Amino acid sequence: MSHSLIRSIDLILEGINFGFGISAFFLLLFTRIDSTRLKDIKDRYWENAIGVVRIAGIFYTLFFLFLILRNPERLYNSLTDSEYAGITIFMIVRSLLIIVLSQLLWYKTIWQHKLKRSLIALGLFILSLFSNYIIERMIIITTSFHRDYWQAGEDSELIETLAYFIPSFILVRLVLFIVLVLVYGVIRNVIGKR
Repeated sequence: MSHSLIRSIDLILEGINFGFGISAFFLLLFTRIDSTRLKDIKDRYWENAIGVVRIAGIFYTLFFLFLILRNPERLYNSLTDSEYAGITIFMIVRSLLIIVLSQLLWYKTIWQHKLKRSLIALGLFILSLFSNYIIERMIIITTSFHRDYWQAGEDSELIETLAYFIPSFILVRLVLFIVLVLVYGVIRNVIGKR
């Protein structure tokens, strides 16, 4: 499997967790609106969003196992190397937490309880912030901007760039997640009608 395909799969799976956390935040903002129609839409969205996260959790588990079994020597070397052991252990624990949290949503008592599913969404969101991709992308953009455009004493340009980057980063993942939730809902309805 090529490196770019692995990166793409990782990006999509991390984007799902990130999008779930962000959309959960927006759904919590809409809880104060007393509209029966909006409540029905919100409840159906939650159901479909949880379905997407469950399935993504299964794929994430398979992807995690694939990455470990693909190159066990590299993992062993990273764990025995004092320079990379800490970050390797952190990323393994992080991945295991993502797997556990996403699979907890299979329990009806958890996904129907607003506080529990909100805490899981928050946990997945926070864990997705520590993705290799997100950290790497922030470092690349910040350093390349600094190297190419930032003149000595010009702090405002860096702030402006980050002000554009962060909302667009969030929006892309949110849109990805919403589209997946809508597609999942349509497929679920089509299968349910048969």
